[in-house]
Amino acid sequence: MPAPTDVFHFAYEGDIGGALPALKGVTPQLTVLPAIGTPVPLPVRIRLRATTLADALHAIDAQGGTVADVVRNTTPAHIEHPVFLRYRAPGDVAPGSIKRKKPQ
Repeated sequence: MPAPTDVFHFAYEGDIGGALPALKGVTPQLTVLPAIGTPVPLPVRIRLRATTLADALHAIDAQGGTVADVVRNTTPAHIEHPVFLRYRAPGDVAPGSIKRKKPQ
């Protein structure tokens, strides 16, 4: 994963399901796992200049609204801290912020 001070430009327009793979295109160290849940089409548009990985993940998550969340595994056993998209089930209510998987 890029160091926190690494900055890059990131632009993506399309379905939210392609946003994390597109981000991996500019940050190859990022490990993107398959999405979970039932995919729901959601068009997103992200244009970031001089951004960090954390800010880019937050931007994708924010655009997921009530449909999808970006989940980042930060458990110590996962050195690469993989990310994936979690589509919410109908009726799920959660704030639109990056969800962190708790250590087990």
